[in-house]
Amino acid sequence: MIPPHSADHSNTRRHHVNSSQNKSLAVLGGKGAYSYLAARKYFSASDNSYLACDSFESVLSSVTQGKVDYGVIPIENTTSGGITEVYDLLLESNLNIVGEEKYSVDHCLVGINSAQLTKINEIAAHPQASRQCNQNLKLLDLTNLKEAKIHLIESTAHALSYVVNENSTKIAAIACAEAAELFGLKVLKSEISNQTENITRFLVLARSPIEVDLSIDCKTSIALSTGQKAGSLAEVLSLFHQADILLCRLESRPILNKPWEQMFHLDLVGNISDPKVAQTLELLSHQCPFLRILGSYPTEILSINDKESTKN
Repeated sequence: MIPPHSADHSNTRRHHVNSSQNKSLAVLGGKGAYSYLAARKYFSASDNSYLACDSFESVLSSVTQGKVDYGVIPIENTTSGGITEVYDLLLESNLNIVGEEKYSVDHCLVGINSAQLTKINEIAAHPQASRQCNQNLKLLDLTNLKEAKIHLIESTAHALSYVVNENSTKIAAIACAEAAELFGLKVLKSEISNQTENITRFLVLARSPIEVDLSIDCKTSIALSTGQKAGSLAEVLSLFHQADILLCRLESRPILNKPWEQMFHLDLVGNISDPKVAQTLELLSHQCPFLRILGSYPTEILSINDKESTKN
């Protein structure tokens, strides 16, 4: 039988319960980055420690090596779609998805206090942030912004630090107002995202899974390959249909050194401890050349503090 990889959250509302044990968290970029803000929202305690990482790979390795308790990384955005690098890294690691945070991102142009929007000729941004704002920036009736140099940088935190260090009235960063405040910067232009509903989904990763109570609405993430047999993906999907299991995401990634073969990443609504889900995954394990359970976790957010408090 496939071993469970699961977590514990609430399906109705977020609770904030203090825990005697502080958490150490790895995030891309550190203070001011969206990963930092999402982690701060998910782990409600204010006394957690944060390890700033320069890459997604570094976030995962920090958790794997035991340098921190948890890692928080973005997996997809409603504007720019899935982050393919993260999909690949998840398969390379042995970490478990134990939670998720959906963070509403209101991108702004921010600069030093003496900066003016009409003088900006350089914009520092993480590639994902730039992609999520590129169309709207071109629509703004400001020639200088349309022709501004886009300076792609490791993270939003690095972009903010760059603006502070350069101390130039001609340089801005793409960030949210909350992050700008952390760096003593001001908002020059708000609501610059291509879409008004710009939401990033973050994953919470840990070395060990946490079981989910069957009374809690749960999501399970898996990765599988079907080989090159005609109709093999349809056969996989039919198993979920027959079991009346809802799929809420299906992404494909090419398999390295196997031309034209795909790795499929699926999110299903269900708990791996549910016999119906467990039986379906058991059937898949015999049908698919490769199957891995990435995590089973609640669809609504309850902080890790709450999970631990319910055990005590």
